[in-house]
Amino acid sequence: MSLILGGDAVLVRDAWAAIVPTFHQSVAHENKSQEDWVPRDLPDLEKWAYIGPYIGSRDATRRFLLFYTPEAEHRPPRQVVMRLQGYVEAANLATLGNWNGHPTSAPRAVQFLVLGPGKDGAKPHGEQMDTIERIRRFIFAYLQRSYSSSDDNSLRLQRRVFTKVTEGEHYRRLDAIEDPGGRANRIRSRWAVTHKLDIGRRNVDGTLSRLPFFGIKRGDFVDVTVTFDITNYGGKAGSSMTVPLQLLQVVQVYSPPPTKIIFSRLAGKASIQTQGFNFADDEMEE
Repeated sequence: MSLILGGDAVLVRDAWAAIVPTFHQSVAHENKSQEDWVPRDLPDLEKWAYIGPYIGSRDATRRFLLFYTPEAEHRPPRQVVMRLQGYVEAANLATLGNWNGHPTSAPRAVQFLVLGPGKDGAKPHGEQMDTIERIRRFIFAYLQRSYSSSDDNSLRLQRRVFTKVTEGEHYRRLDAIEDPGGRANRIRSRWAVTHKLDIGRRNVDGTLSRLPFFGIKRGDFVDVTVTFDITNYGGKAGSSMTVPLQLLQVVQVYSPPPTKIIFSRLAGKASIQTQGFNFADDEMEE
């Protein structure tokens, strides 16, 4: 995985670790090999990365991938899989994402995650945003396309729900939890769910365990992996290109405890305790 280097020569991952204690514990012993670091300057980025054909793609809109060549000898080029961190501002990681159930909207359905800086992460979050902007500019210039930057201050990560099915392909049926109304299964001869998003949490001992999609909530601090989804569309109005961040994995590093509100009759107002529910210690009034 590729890591982002900040302007003060500190990895953005490590800058986040200085802010989030539980994240510091999980990354303290990780490999810090510089050959996988994303170059900060554009000239170095142009030497490090290149656009290559997406061999084996079954999607006509996806013909290119972003690669880099490790400095170590005898190591083949690798697809750029970048690691990002942040606080969850919004999420829909259900198997069918934001699909409204209509077959015509299947191509546009996505699972998504929106990350922000939280209260103290403006600097590492901003450095991530700058690096992503720089890589997008590089991709558009490499493929000779015009580029317009975004003023959005949040990181939007997404993954397309459906893949268009070609003749002769067959995919598994979704179960009742993944597809409650059975509508996705009814269109799987044309549009199928061919992937499963990896979602988990990091335990105190550093191991990872699986989480259901609803385990990721607003306010969580997460560690994610993404790729650059270079997508070309053609139509009567001409061709266009987008490069969203494609979500691969989501790991919950920290989740704030649920807030318990205790109503006091004597005080006539609510006091908020942030340590979460503790039924054993609750005092019940008649």
